[in-house]
Amino acid sequence: MPSAAASPTTALGWKQEGNAHLKSGDKEAALQSYTEGILSARKELIALDSDEAMLLQSVLLSQLCSNRAHVLLILGRLPEAIKDCRQAVDFDPLNCKAYWRGTTAALKLEKNGAAADFLRRGLRDAQDAEGSTALIELLGKSVDVWETVAARRIAPGEYLLGLCYLRGYGVEADLAKAKEFLKKAADQGVEEASALLKPMLEELIFLPHAEETSRDRMFEDWAQAAAEGDADAQFNLGLAYMKGEGVEKNQQKGLELWKMAAEQGDQMALRNLEALMNETPNAKTCLSY
Repeated sequence: MPSAAASPTTALGWKQEGNAHLKSGDKEAALQSYTEGILSARKELIALDSDEAMLLQSVLLSQLCSNRAHVLLILGRLPEAIKDCRQAVDFDPLNCKAYWRGTTAALKLEKNGAAADFLRRGLRDAQDAEGSTALIELLGKSVDVWETVAARRIAPGEYLLGLCYLRGYGVEADLAKAKEFLKKAADQGVEEASALLKPMLEELIFLPHAEETSRDRMFEDWAQAAAEGDADAQFNLGLAYMKGEGVEKNQQKGLELWKMAAEQGDQMALRNLEALMNETPNAKTCLSY
């Protein structure tokens, strides 16, 4: 009788065996091989002493965790898949497959907030990595989910929805809505939203080709909402006064509106005020803040 094939002796060997089992349709065997590979890779990592070798081993370990997550996804073991994907991106932040699989598993479990945060991290850390286009596709296909998450004021969902409107992923591009949701995310500390929003704040929150009557109505709505204490409206109207767009330019009114917004926790208003105080000598004379 032919002797049984010898078991792999390295993490790479276990990965290759797992891939072969998965290709043949033997998911349980693939799962076992990837598990053995992860154990082996951890032991090998401890024994390494050069940074380059440790980096390469971390990438291999990330691939093994991500591959096992793939099998777990197929088997419907979704919480375990998410756990493996988290480990995978800890070992290699550029592993786009792990971000995709982690987000997909969370969506299947209807853990939409966790899905939004997983995808946000992937778009931030692996935006230029191989496979990043799959993350963009997943972003656009799940707009309805991000809308639900954003409605609950969950910051990653607000960021993803703003990004969809900014780039036209899954929805028609809408600069006004992009600014709205990116600003909400930035106010909750999402740095990626702040980075996208900063150059956009040179323009008011309406499209350049909007009809004048539409603009007039928008300013009326902002003024009413600002008077009622709406921080977003205070910020927007303050920006209009600072730039003199749609209203007569009045820096003092703009600063006062931003101050009101900042006092309600509007982070963009607070940052703008702090920057003006540092950069514009007469800002302090316009407003005691």
